[in-house]
Amino acid sequence: MTLAEGLDIEAAAFTDLFSTEDAQHGVASFLENGPGKAKFVGR
Repeated sequence: MTLAEGLDIEAAAFTDLFSTEDAQHGVASFLENGPGKAKFVGR
């Protein structure tokens, strides 16, 4: 696998992961309460 191919795979995974309910909740919780306070639900 080339670096470019690896970066393409990483970008696709990052996009998928950051569109989850947990990601949205985690970012909002971090901005409101700081690190380590989010309670994730697995979605």
